[in-house]
Amino acid sequence: MCIRDSVYLYRKLIAMGVNDYLVRPVKPLILGEVIAKSLIEKMGTSGSRLIAVAGAKGGVGASMVAQVLACGLADQLRQKTLLLDAAGSWSTTAVGLGFEASTTLAEALKVAGTADEGRLNRMLFAAGDRLSVLATGGDVMLEHAVTPDQIEKLLNVFMVKFPVIVFDLSQSPVSVRRSLLARAHRVMLVSGATLPSLRHARTLLQEIKEIRGGSAQDTDLVLNMQGFAPGAEPAKADIEAALDCKPGVVLPFNPKLFAGLESQGKKFTDDKAGADVARALAALVQKALGIGGEESGAPPEKPKA
Repeated sequence: MCIRDSVYLYRKLIAMGVNDYLVRPVKPLILGEVIAKSLIEKMGTSGSRLIAVAGAKGGVGASMVAQVLACGLADQLRQKTLLLDAAGSWSTTAVGLGFEASTTLAEALKVAGTADEGRLNRMLFAAGDRLSVLATGGDVMLEHAVTPDQIEKLLNVFMVKFPVIVFDLSQSPVSVRRSLLARAHRVMLVSGATLPSLRHARTLLQEIKEIRGGSAQDTDLVLNMQGFAPGAEPAKADIEAALDCKPGVVLPFNPKLFAGLESQGKKFTDDKAGADVARALAALVQKALGIGGEESGAPPEKPKA
């Protein structure tokens, strides 16, 4: 068979839905790897996990934490990961990960209701080899309305394809936040280190515990932007005593790193200091969700100021 015919055959097979094309002789180990990869690509895993990221108040960086966490899970723990949110045009994900919205959230939810996986797949942006983002935006900002039922249908389609889904709850309607905080396998609550944010965090931690059956075992507190207001922030020990909760990760205020990478549309794992932050966040959920990876044997490095 000539090269031109081989290319034509390969393209025809791909169009038919074939995931890979092997030439004999094929070793059993390679064949097994290809079959396993194809099954995961098509069906995901039965142990798919949903991680919900919420902010104690606006401006605490919950969306950024969700993006960094997703990058860490995909690039460092080698997990096929999907990043979602329900903020429509209020979302900043496109800026942070450097893509243009290809559809609206309203259209994505409509397609999810028909279970048309092909159309939904075309709405995804590949932010890396293992990281995908639902590339929505362009919705009318002041007419945004999303219901928990619509989000459930969207998740039901994607959770059979992605082992891990990170859902940014920033700007989501309260009904959606409550529904996903109850359903998620892991919750990450992001708070600033100032008193208004910490008071909200204390209240939310209690409410999250109640809607999750009285358990706080699968809820992590991320203290973000420590040092933003020197002299006006309680000591770490006082914060822990007031919240009755020890922060899983404390991230220092570093506008040069966070705002710089966001404005450049660069992933955090492409930057050494950003990768340290991503590693620390990913380590919070790694053991609890049974997630492994190439870096799973190494202890997480502390984020640098």
